[in-house]
Amino acid sequence: MYLPSLAAELPDGWTVSEGSVFTSPSGTEVRVQLSRAEDGRNASDLVEGTARTMQAEFKPVEEISASTIELPGGRFALERRFRFGCDGSDNVGRIVCTVDGSLVLTVSASWPETGGDGDGAMTLLLESLRLLHRPVATFGELRDHASEHDPKKRVNSEPPDWSALREAWSGSSPREAELRHVSRWSPEELAVCATVLGSPLFPTVGIELLGSLSKTALDATLQTVTRSFVARGLLRSTDDGSAALVGDVGEMMDTAVNPGLTILIQRVGANRNEARWFGVRHGSAVQVEVLHDGSRECAALEPACLVGHVLASARKVACGRDGTVVETGIASRRVTLDDVIEGSSPIDSLVVVNTAWRVGDQIWGGVLTWAVGADGLLWSTEQEAADGEAPPSWTLRTAEAGAVRAELLEHLPGA
Repeated sequence: MYLPSLAAELPDGWTVSEGSVFTSPSGTEVRVQLSRAEDGRNASDLVEGTARTMQAEFKPVEEISASTIELPGGRFALERRFRFGCDGSDNVGRIVCTVDGSLVLTVSASWPETGGDGDGAMTLLLESLRLLHRPVATFGELRDHASEHDPKKRVNSEPPDWSALREAWSGSSPREAELRHVSRWSPEELAVCATVLGSPLFPTVGIELLGSLSKTALDATLQTVTRSFVARGLLRSTDDGSAALVGDVGEMMDTAVNPGLTILIQRVGANRNEARWFGVRHGSAVQVEVLHDGSRECAALEPACLVGHVLASARKVACGRDGTVVETGIASRRVTLDDVIEGSSPIDSLVVVNTAWRVGDQIWGGVLTWAVGADGLLWSTEQEAADGEAPPSWTLRTAEAGAVRAELLEHLPGA
């Protein structure tokens, strides 16, 4: 038996009562009702019934609009909007109803026609609600099925050269790209995405996350995550009975686990330790950022914007108003790892960039290190020869405009 449950991830400041009345920080109350549908009644009937109740309570009631809207996960709902008088002022009411199998989800709210944020509050709540009730096949069964029908070996569809992208990268300025489909995931969710796509691991999520679990814990984790995916409309069954991710999420996750080029940026400093990973194919690119709470933020971006975005991600702030790298007046041109970690240097952090790509059966790549000054400027560095047990050290190098970008391009395919 699968009992229905309702989940909502909302910004700070929201509260919810035992009667499922969500209250926004500004005081707008949104009522959420989860009930069982009567035989033969659809969403249209249910919305009409709720509307009649409102019309009986408030007179007169003027209908503004009736329409069909799409909810997260690909579900559709009916929406009705009304205008009515209450306590001498004009108010707006909104009812949204969707039927999923035998369950009915009804969300309603009303607010002053002027000066309120009710419309935005209700939209935010609708985007956050998740119904977790559908039974799914256990992943053990999916694993057994996959072992009988091994997935076809993926054919690398990368172009023979990266000339088109390199031309775009060569002229890119250090500017953050516009991110699409930005979403936040737990490591367990991403590990399951990789499993669905036939990969042993997801970037930034170690194989030990699931590999270290007992069979009981592993089955519970996989079933919980996949049940959530199905309820959110992210997972579907294919003709051969296997599971597949859908839509933009499926494309983004497939790029992440099957990239043609990878770039890992790790920032180490006294006040911050960050990591961003990029996976790139000829027509798509994805960024995976490790957040402080252990979750990951995934987003899609245009491959042509990659180099500019990597440079902007490395330094966070502009290198001078004209985008050039300039002398900062640092007395010592040498910095050690201990200096950076202890905060005893004008250098805010070190940025280590690892790149890798495949050429035939060979893996190519490189490693370079930059330094970010306390004033936000980005420096090229040259690592000094190791001296016994002394901590690693680097010599800062003044770079002309574009030199840092050129250094990165030397570590990318097509050079």
